[in-house]
Amino acid sequence: PLNFFRIPLMFVSGLFIPLDTMPQASLILAFLSPLTHTLDLIRVGIGHASFFGLNANIGVLCFWIIVFLFVGQMFHKIIMKRE
Repeated sequence: PLNFFRIPLMFVSGLFIPLDTMPQASLILAFLSPLTHTLDLIRVGIGHASFFGLNANIGVLCFWIIVFLFVGQMFHKIIMKRE
């Protein structure tokens, strides 16, 4: 079931196809993917230019951290109620 999300995210993130060659619709999906911004920061770390900019990368990753923490907390509360 995780491959249903993981494989498309890898294709949209710029891992296999460079972001500058993607169509506009794919770039919108790429901007929403946390993997895209992680890969972009890794590229900056090895000396390449950032596609979205450092502030955008860090901002989107912080947003996803908050979302995942909130969702994890909700799941934790649901599981604890079952026990």
